[in-house]
Amino acid sequence: MHERMMSIVPVSIPRIGIRGIAYHFDETAPIDTIPTLQADPELLAKFKKVGHERFAFSHVSITEQAVISARQTLDRAGMAAADIDAVVIGTSELRGWNRFPEKIGNEILLALGMNDILVVGVTIAGCANYASALRVARNMIAVDGYRNVLVIETNQVRGNLDRVVASSQTGAPAYILADGALSYIATTEAAEFSVLGMEQIVKPVDPAQADAATFITNNVGGFRHVTQCALDRAGVRREQITQVFFHNISLLLLRGLIDVTGFPLYKLFIDNVGRTSHVWGADNLIGLHDYCRAENPPSGALFMLLCQADTYYSAVVCQKL
Repeated sequence: MHERMMSIVPVSIPRIGIRGIAYHFDETAPIDTIPTLQADPELLAKFKKVGHERFAFSHVSITEQAVISARQTLDRAGMAAADIDAVVIGTSELRGWNRFPEKIGNEILLALGMNDILVVGVTIAGCANYASALRVARNMIAVDGYRNVLVIETNQVRGNLDRVVASSQTGAPAYILADGALSYIATTEAAEFSVLGMEQIVKPVDPAQADAATFITNNVGGFRHVTQCALDRAGVRREQITQVFFHNISLLLLRGLIDVTGFPLYKLFIDNVGRTSHVWGADNLIGLHDYCRAENPPSGALFMLLCQADTYYSAVVCQKL
């Protein structure tokens, strides 16, 4: 497969920041309560062995959890609805949503007291949605001249989708899907984190050749590509990165991914694997928020945020200000 390498910095764009990171899920529960795992003690034991203990879930709707998170973001940023120039809403899961998709935006804006405002929806990047949404917000600021863009990622397991994802061939545990919403403001004003570099690609695999070895090779190539590009765009080296954030998936998978991206294992953030399980595209920034709250790293600390959705690969480098 031919890979096309783009210029590292194709155009001059303003550097944006992130402020007011917040998230919401109603509670966490032991993975023992998940019906699929209750019915399969052997699989339950496997998931516990690879680090899963609890999962996050919400009793409220997919829009209500988004609104709760967004209100926290506005409060933490000391901002009001009138200060927001545009909104980006990401979601991967709308099973059971029996109305037109645009209604999700209407419900969120009405609850937040917003009107006459640009709203963009992001969905097909799946668990890499947060990176797609960040890129959209960055471009709104760079091209349209907006100052503050509210970004929301909200997901829930519903309909016919099982929370538990394991290999159909070996039963090897991969991840447990969780419910939750994440929000922040992309801005050029008074940011808490500066976004130094990002890269995202789709590296498709022919379904007719989608054996395990092909997927592994594709993952290695995809993650290495976006990791190096994001570092190059940011102008930093691997050894300068303080902490690396992946999705909250199997610790065995995480050890393999951290190895192929060239970072030492001790820099991998894993605290939320057991605490929340995989909150879709929200994992990276929930992890960043929790790590900084617990460790209070100094200004200038650099972070790598890596995520994947099937054959979507994304990397973001940011710096604490």
